[in-house]
Amino acid sequence: MGLPGAARAGADLIVAERHAGRHLAAGLLRLTDWELLRLAPLPVLLVKRGGRYHRPRVLAAVDPDHRYGKSAQLDRNILGAGALLARALKGHLHLVHAYAPVPLTAYTQGVLSQDILEDMERRSTRAAQKNVAGLASQAAIPAARRHLIARHPSDAIEQVAAEIHSAIVVMGALARGGLRRLLIGNTAERVLDHLPSDLLIIKPSAFRPQVPRRRRGARYFSLSSVAPYH
Repeated sequence: MGLPGAARAGADLIVAERHAGRHLAAGLLRLTDWELLRLAPLPVLLVKRGGRYHRPRVLAAVDPDHRYGKSAQLDRNILGAGALLARALKGHLHLVHAYAPVPLTAYTQGVLSQDILEDMERRSTRAAQKNVAGLASQAAIPAARRHLIARHPSDAIEQVAAEIHSAIVVMGALARGGLRRLLIGNTAERVLDHLPSDLLIIKPSAFRPQVPRRRRGARYFSLSSVAPYH
């Protein structure tokens, strides 16, 4: 059984070694791992750690609030891929969700009292717990392995990955258009250099191959047709 979001025919997964240095001007330098994340339609596993997996902790990063443009199907594919890896490697699947305790729009409504802020935080936390519970139940993730963090997504992912000593982090990339097609999503870009764990990027269903196909057939020269050198 292939990974969720993989192509129906051919390969299911691309495995590549992560670029050893920092990804400064990665698009201009056309670094291999960056180009695979940006262009390949398949899930991409970037290997950053040496050695074999031994009952690894797999961390799936989801966004049930869809604040960053990810679809509900992409979240399900992320969890499906994480569950598949955890089962195959005899590990454990964890879930992390970063949420905003107070909506940013609240600060544009004037001065808010402490009571109002605390009420907003309670409501946001309850909503996040409810959304995560719905997703986690689909993947049979117990409450002890559900992590709700009131931080920016990249900070939350790094925090939980360090706390549970995650070997693999599974997250989604966003489909971009126009000039923004060079981006794979701000969160994925930020954690690429910071996370010590391997990184599995799942592509959205709307993602289409960006690399032009070459014409079939190879061009070659026959040695018999080349005049001898004198």
